[in-house]
Amino acid sequence: MRKITRTSWVVGLASLVLALSACSDAATSDDDAPGEFVARSEDELVDAGDPPTDPDPLDPDDDAIGIADSTVSTRAGTGPGGGPACVARQALSPKGLTFVIHISKRGANADRALDHLKTFRRYIRARDIFMVEERSDVVDRLHAQFPCNRFHYIAYPDEMKAALATGGLIDGIAVDWEGGKVEASSPAWSVDRLHDYVEEIRKAGKTPGFVPSWSSRFDDAAIANASKMDYELAQIQGGCVNGPSNFGNAAKRLIHDFHGRGFSLRNVGFEISMDSFGSADNHVSAGRSAECTRVAYGKGARSIYLYGNGHDQLPDYFRALGKMGVRTAH
Repeated sequence: MRKITRTSWVVGLASLVLALSACSDAATSDDDAPGEFVARSEDELVDAGDPPTDPDPLDPDDDAIGIADSTVSTRAGTGPGGGPACVARQALSPKGLTFVIHISKRGANADRALDHLKTFRRYIRARDIFMVEERSDVVDRLHAQFPCNRFHYIAYPDEMKAALATGGLIDGIAVDWEGGKVEASSPAWSVDRLHDYVEEIRKAGKTPGFVPSWSSRFDDAAIANASKMDYELAQIQGGCVNGPSNFGNAAKRLIHDFHGRGFSLRNVGFEISMDSFGSADNHVSAGRSAECTRVAYGKGARSIYLYGNGHDQLPDYFRALGKMGVRTAH
């Protein structure tokens, strides 16, 4: 065993103090200083019980057990020694503004996103969801960092067999519903097939959702209702390219449709692409993404699906939200 002298102990203690001081300085840097959320004149009251006044309410469950801790149960249920456990999250967005964060199946992109999430973990809440493209080791590494967050698996129809075969740590499956066959077929055709997936997903013990991209002739709320989907994440990311107001109005139309059919606004979310591929024409900058998020929240959106997190926009996105008081560092 290596001998520890008094001198080396003092030097080590001094180094630790300096390191902790640096961490403290970093935690309170101007970049991460929380901003104050300010209501805007264009904000709308869609649900009287859920006004657009506090997108990131304090939640002891999020702060206390939304991080890796050996004293906390890693899934919903009873914690060690009868202590606290991860809270069961029943809705897509159970409280405040919830993020569904896409994790690519491309190894380098997934690793980079994980590095960003670890660095900016103070912006992540236990209610946020990680949307993965496969059951890989990144799920285990993410779970080690965020043991109380839910994991959903997004799958095209030809990937459903693999998705349904996943076991632990995958809480839900979202059907990626788009393409020529979908667009060329009737809404009734989509309802029938999506309902079949709902039954298979529930039979596997997971929450069913879908992520559609289609023309306005499809009634999202009616199809979600008829197919018995638990939630929808609408691919309206192109709207953000045309400006935050365009994105907010696209979200508003769907929100009012869902609300009119008795859906909770917390079971519909909206996609923003921060940089999916270099050739994509529907991705936007971190700053634009943050402003689209703020406008959509004011129109009633309570969940945002963040796609394309393999690049370096995620930290700047959360910093921009922090300055607006939409999601601050805890």
